[in-house]
Amino acid sequence: MTIKYDEKSGIFFLHTKRTSYQMKVGRYGHLLHLYYGAATDEPMDGGIILADRGFSGNPYEAGLDRTYSLDALPQEFPTRGTGDYRSPLLSVTDERGVYGCDLRFDSYEVCQGKYELPGLPAVFAGEDAENAENTETTERMQRKQAGRMKLKPSGSCFAAGIRSWR
Repeated sequence: MTIKYDEKSGIFFLHTKRTSYQMKVGRYGHLLHLYYGAATDEPMDGGIILADRGFSGNPYEAGLDRTYSLDALPQEFPTRGTGDYRSPLLSVTDERGVYGCDLRFDSYEVCQGKYELPGLPAVFAGEDAENAENTETTERMQRKQAGRMKLKPSGSCFAAGIRSWR
């Protein structure tokens, strides 16, 4: 049971005894979902198809490159106001009434053990040392472009399986 990040490919690998979960930092910093299923060590980024998307919205940095469209990529955290016209996971309106939240990958940390959710029901690693030692948590910092908001999604990986996201 491990959580690893490959700096070269930008892929996060979360492994349990029987399953794997993969996500990738896209070329403009968006977290993209790659895979969840039977355990594998192979990068599963072949499913990301960059084709001309015509009039789908693109990040500003993409310029005239119409192959990188947030409307067609499998985002981990799709947000409102970024050119992705599917249902957003997150919709933010600031104090001026302006909506939109363009989250980009900033950093990560892999910690031993399970994070707590004060006052909320949650899965725990257990009291015994073996379960506690076989639990890792990844925290990926994402930040809003040109703003002060930060999002810190965390996920715990237990020996028996990926069991918890916040």
